[in-house]
Amino acid sequence: MSHCDLAFVCDKRLNDLAPTDRMDARYCSDCNKHVFMVSTDEEITMAKVLRRCVAITLGALDVGGPLEYRAPDVPALHAVGVRLVERITDDRVAELRLSFPGLFDGAETESRLRDRALIPLGKFEEGIAILLDKEFCTSAPELLILEADEEAEQMLASSWYRARLRNLLDPDA
Repeated sequence: MSHCDLAFVCDKRLNDLAPTDRMDARYCSDCNKHVFMVSTDEEITMAKVLRRCVAITLGALDVGGPLEYRAPDVPALHAVGVRLVERITDDRVAELRLSFPGLFDGAETESRLRDRALIPLGKFEEGIAILLDKEFCTSAPELLILEADEEAEQMLASSWYRARLRNLLDPDA
């Protein structure tokens, strides 16, 4: 790993943050956001896309190397976006703001989501698209990942994670 531009460096320690119902996140009462533990290039990229606060765990750092990160040079393969597919309550929106501040921003993006618009997230290699798909499937099932460069109704239904989840839920399918 190499260089990573950080919007803000917090002086709080991860152990000082409150536990959440997620194994990979803690709650910061000062910012009113979840802080996600990341350790791979893909997790760091996903956190950047979702504008999440992160704590980079030791697995992400080269021992003895500089404390910085640089995304690998890989070709973008998938243009990915999300769309809200079911109505959500204001209480659920407040919950989603904790984990998805880049989408539930209390402003234009959130308004467009509530109007069921497709919100483009960017272009990603397949591994990151699958990781995003997994995150939305488990943490925000009311949001569906879509191919942003195709018809909005075309989900990434063929992604590895959704196919595996379908097989786990219905092995006879």
